[in-house]
Amino acid sequence: GVEIPRVFEMYNEGVMYNFPQNSRGIYNGGIWFKKEQQADKYQECNECLEKSPQKLQIPALLKDAHMYLKVEA
Repeated sequence: GVEIPRVFEMYNEGVMYNFPQNSRGIYNGGIWFKKEQQADKYQECNECLEKSPQKLQIPALLKDAHMYLKVEA
């Protein structure tokens, strides 16, 4: 249920434009992105490692993305 491409898109946009507020707003409760889709819900099944054409270390990258995008309540 984790939206891996979308999580990376939000992370990349926040970092690239040095404007994380927009990405964080969407990631943390926007209508278009649910909590169940957030990176911290990744179950570390590692299926994504086999599917990554760039051989990215997706589990580690998802942890980084979540730390960047999450907003503490």
